[in-house]
Amino acid sequence: MFYPEKRRNSMARRSYPTDLTDAQWALITRHFQPERRGGRPRQTDRRAAVDAIFYLSRTGCQWRMLPADFPPRGTVWWYFRRWRLDGVWVRLHRNFRVAARVKAGCRSDPTVVIMDALELFGRNMNRGDSHEGGGVIHPFEEDGPCQHLCRQRFGHGFRSILTRD
Repeated sequence: MFYPEKRRNSMARRSYPTDLTDAQWALITRHFQPERRGGRPRQTDRRAAVDAIFYLSRTGCQWRMLPADFPPRGTVWWYFRRWRLDGVWVRLHRNFRVAARVKAGCRSDPTVVIMDALELFGRNMNRGDSHEGGGVIHPFEEDGPCQHLCRQRFGHGFRSILTRD
């Protein structure tokens, strides 16, 4: 019988191009919650979870296709969701954006951003129209959602907002 948990524990972890170096991990480790006092001790290494999240982000693979030498996908998903809700990813992005601006000799906060809007069109399935069973595209009859992208002078993403008219 196949037990993926046993395989994960018995295998030596491979190195991937998306893995953080020791210097990179030292820069970001303070943003992730420390070990809590009391309760059950943590069994998953935070760095391994971050490496798995970066692997998923860079390769674009599905959660179910996460290589077996990373922590289990449910654990990685739990950490990703928790850090997203805690605002860890936004703080990391903000800190690195400020560091890049200061290194380039600019103020830490941008004074000017470039904003672009993109209206998203899709199928209007509620109209009752049908075209080979899939509905008809009516791009100009109804306003769809609009995505607003703000970028700084160096091209770094500043903010992305999705609105519905």
